Amino acid sequence: MAAQRTTFGKIQRDRAKREKQELKRQRKAEARAEQEEAATAPAVPVGADAEGELTAVQLLEAVEALHTAFENDEIDFETFEEQKAALMARISV
Repeated sequence: MAAQRTTFGKIQRDRAKREKQELKRQRKAEARAEQEEAATAPAVPVGADAEGELTAVQLLEAVEALHTAFENDEIDFETFEEQKAALMARISV
């Protein structure tokens, strides 16, 4: 007795399932790459003057970037507090 052949509908469903899985894999890989890129980005702007001091505008931008990173769950609370304390210590009155 011969084996029953796969129907065209089943082949189409399997093909659609594989395509959906591939798209999901690609989206996850892109999300992982974005997270790694965000994790390696410096929180403090690079544009410091010769003494290593930041201008008021640069400090505000750094604090804003730090808060945004924390709100987007890119950094944990401990890292956020450490970097925030370091930035606040650089503010001169």
